[in-house]
Amino acid sequence: MQIYWTSLSFPELSKLRPAERRRILGRCGPQTFRHWQTWVALCVALQCVWIAACIGWFLTSGSWAGPWSGAVLGVLVGSAVGGAVLGQVKGSLVRPYIRAELKSRPIGPTYSR
Repeated sequence: MQIYWTSLSFPELSKLRPAERRRILGRCGPQTFRHWQTWVALCVALQCVWIAACIGWFLTSGSWAGPWSGAVLGVLVGSAVGGAVLGQVKGSLVRPYIRAELKSRPIGPTYSR
């Protein structure tokens, strides 16, 4: 399984200029919400945030910093984990839409390097 770190991780987008990559991802990214996998990943991401916030609250409830600091830290950690899960699922689902977008556009001097 390939891990998509940035838009350069997509082989279809690696030779395009940054502005062109943003434009194509802006058009193709929302189309992944047509798939049930994206919605499940979104629910998992929200659960990661909630669980991490509860764990942070519980672990710091008796400390000098108070439970809110632990909850905020938990939200940050949960958001990172949940966002990574959602990003990987969307990354694997967006590639067919990127290929279709690239086939439909006119050929021009959009390649860099």
